[in-house]
Amino acid sequence: MNADLAKPQKPANQSEDEHPELSARNARSGLWLFAVYLAAYAVFIRLAAASPDVLGWITPLGPNLAIVYGFGLIVGAVVLALVYMRMCRRNEQKFRGAGGAP
Repeated sequence: MNADLAKPQKPANQSEDEHPELSARNARSGLWLFAVYLAAYAVFIRLAAASPDVLGWITPLGPNLAIVYGFGLIVGAVVLALVYMRMCRRNEQKFRGAGGAP
């Protein structure tokens, strides 16, 4: 019997270390974090559209609220990226612990 016929064939676009269940978990984690960022950004846009005078308020830090909020969004995106990396690592550990991968 030919050895190639005995092995199950995987799709051409799937690599050796890719597991659909793990990818789905990571995608869900990413979508939750995206929703958090989207909510923070939506508040910023809502303030800019409906109450631009609020964004002009001077903060205790010195610059106005628009500058502080904008930098907060940038820093928040970096923090959420780090949280996502941690969540993916935790998802992989759970996946491997449950016997999902060799």
